[in-house]
Amino acid sequence: DAVQEGSPVPANMPEWLKPLIDKDDAGEVMPVIEKWRAETMGEAHAAVSSGFEVYVGIRSETYGKLAAGDIADLEKSIRGLKKVVPLDLSRGREQVLKDLEKATGGNKSIVILLDETVLDGMGTSMLLATIKDAAEKVSGDVASSLDGGRDVSPESVKAVTDLAGMRGALKVLVCRQAPLVSKELNEKSLFQLRAEEIFSLYANHGYSESAGYLALPGPLKNNGGKIYAASAVESAFELKFILESIRERRDLMGVKSEMDDPIKDFILIRGAFNQQQIEEMMKIMGYENYVDKKRIILLESGKRLSLEELKNRMAVAENTEAEGSSGEGVTAIGWNNMAVNQKTDIVIIDETTEESREAFDGGLVAVKAEKARNVLNSQIYEAMIQVIARRCGAPSPLGAGFNEVRKGLFLFLPETLPIDIDHESAMYDANMVRLLKNA
Repeated sequence: DAVQEGSPVPANMPEWLKPLIDKDDAGEVMPVIEKWRAETMGEAHAAVSSGFEVYVGIRSETYGKLAAGDIADLEKSIRGLKKVVPLDLSRGREQVLKDLEKATGGNKSIVILLDETVLDGMGTSMLLATIKDAAEKVSGDVASSLDGGRDVSPESVKAVTDLAGMRGALKVLVCRQAPLVSKELNEKSLFQLRAEEIFSLYANHGYSESAGYLALPGPLKNNGGKIYAASAVESAFELKFILESIRERRDLMGVKSEMDDPIKDFILIRGAFNQQQIEEMMKIMGYENYVDKKRIILLESGKRLSLEELKNRMAVAENTEAEGSSGEGVTAIGWNNMAVNQKTDIVIIDETTEESREAFDGGLVAVKAEKARNVLNSQIYEAMIQVIARRCGAPSPLGAGFNEVRKGLFLFLPETLPIDIDHESAMYDANMVRLLKNA
């Protein structure tokens, strides 16, 4: 049980080790496997097992010093190394980075630009050894940080970036998906990349049909063409995952901007962060100005909102009315075009109260999770989108994990994830607080 599902066990694993995998009550087998991998396969195995391709970029003049056979042998001998890329540094920094990104073909990759001041004057054997060291160890360090091989604490973030520099890396790019999204490795980006890797691996991603359906002109016509969706969060980690979910949904719907988005996302943030800190966090996350500031509602620690209070706060922010018509061309916020999703009980949803019964009878959609369940709040957001689409006539079924408590109210029960979300959240928030203090 200590071996996470999907963890790659090499086909040539020693026979004496295989029987131990099924009897690993003390959690001791995986460290032995990792030690064996490191000794027999080189540190780049971490990048390979995480699905990353590795690219190393060097100056064209340096590349020209190496024989074609040496480069081919290097690319064959280093597990995970896809290509050594020659670069024309005279084209300028921005263009060089674009050339490196283009070389990946949009694949999930770790791209290492070596520092020419380190390479200058090296003989062929030393040059090849330096490329090999960077390809194996830098990619291994980065991949281990992204896939859960080590904590992404403030200390470990600095250690990984410092070691990359010591191994001759001038810049490290991590490319995660096509269309190409890449970040330069630094203290601001590494823990963002870790969160995005978790999102990529464990978010639902099964709601494309629902999102596509809501992008059609007809489904939302009975809701005034809009849905006002509130997501309640209480950590920087949860804010990151809601923003990632909004980004993915917009991509699936073909929405180019918030103005064109029929889903009007509100984010309730409960905790110690003020408006300025929230804006700085969103900038660090890469989502500056992604959600209109008027749709971010801050709540002090311990504060809860009733459904009626939430609707009124949303209406005030939207400069419209909570019920009825607010004028030509303006859609009022009512129960029939409002949705809520949350992991914790920030919004009071009690199906036994008269207010809740009125809200759900009026068409409110709400999705929540069991308090103790190890799920990502992005999964709950995506479940909400599926419920909205289904309510608007989408033919696709909701699938497993949905428990309809009453009309419009769903308890979402996905499979428990093989990661400690509370621990990941604590590490992410610790990094974010540190960066906010240094800002």
